[in-house]
Amino acid sequence: MKKLGFIGWRGMVGSVLKERMLSEGNFEKFNTTFFSTSNAGAEAPVVINGEPLLIDAHSLNELSKMDILITCQGGSYSEKVYAPLRDSGWNG
Repeated sequence: MKKLGFIGWRGMVGSVLKERMLSEGNFEKFNTTFFSTSNAGAEAPVVINGEPLLIDAHSLNELSKMDILITCQGGSYSEKVYAPLRDSGWNG
């Protein structure tokens, strides 16, 4: 089963996407990890096949474990993380 990482799930766009994925049963197809830029270690949203705790969204090591990353965190986050993540060998 593919590993899905979700960043930015609390904002307007991310929360709508998360709810839509829940209603469509999309999370059943993945092992899901929710990431946070400010609340790592807290409880993650409950989804089928989901990790119980939030992971640090700035951890390239943790992000690189994912096959797929969905980010609704915003452009500045992507600009900061994307290039170093790709440079580390991540090919998701």
